Amino acid sequence: VGCVDLGTLALVDAGPLTVSVTKNGAPIEGAQVFIGTQTGIGFGPFVSDRNGSIGPRTLPEGPYTVTAYSDDVWRGEADVVIPKPDGLPLRIELTKAWQLLVTVKDEGTGLPVEGAHLAATSTIRTAESVIRQFTVTTSRPISPTDKAGQSILSGLPQRLRVTVTIVPPGIRPSPSPLNELPRGTAMPGDEELVILIPAGETFTFPIVADETPGPEDGAELRLSLPDGYGGAAPPPKGKVVGGNLVIER
Repeated sequence: VGCVDLGTLALVDAGPLTVSVTKNGAPIEGAQVFIGTQTGIGFGPFVSDRNGSIGPRTLPEGPYTVTAYSDDVWRGEADVVIPKPDGLPLRIELTKAWQLLVTVKDEGTGLPVEGAHLAATSTIRTAESVIRQFTVTTSRPISPTDKAGQSILSGLPQRLRVTVTIVPPGIRPSPSPLNELPRGTAMPGDEELVILIPAGETFTFPIVADETPGPEDGAELRLSLPDGYGGAAPPPKGKVVGGNLVIER
């Protein structure tokens, strides 16, 4: 059996981190605290105790962004570098988080679209002047749109504009303008964002009759979608024209 000389292994310096969560200067019990970076929520949640504290937690050396939530409507963030020179707790003061109501409509009919899956992203400029896109953290997972075509994004940061994209399940949105997924951008403080699913082509499918004569011209047929489908769904109905099923969107 051969051996590989790994040389000398250098241990990564580490340091303790204690976090204190407050609102209006008072400690907050039960806040959910995540330790991550500017572009990722990281690991957690850690739950603050009756003194509003978590830790001390031992972390590898480096920069971190610590995010705290309380009751979906309060959020706070603070940056820290480990090891922390002063050794004092990192204080996070909670402020009112940004809540955004997203409404998805069919551009052609103006009707709400139920079951659209949403992804929220933003961008930052790195030290190397590179624009980096990342998923925006929210206080709870973003739900598909309801029967009114609406979904609420809770716990958004007040400092970032947010782009909301309609995506099929499992697909990550791309910032490329060539990406044709329907999207909209909201600025901090906006209360509502409306995203229109654009009208597209007209699809015609021949109706193959079996022993029955099939539906008559002018009849409307209700369509069904496979489980797990999301995003730019076609209208729920089609019309029979000349023996064909015609769907317009």
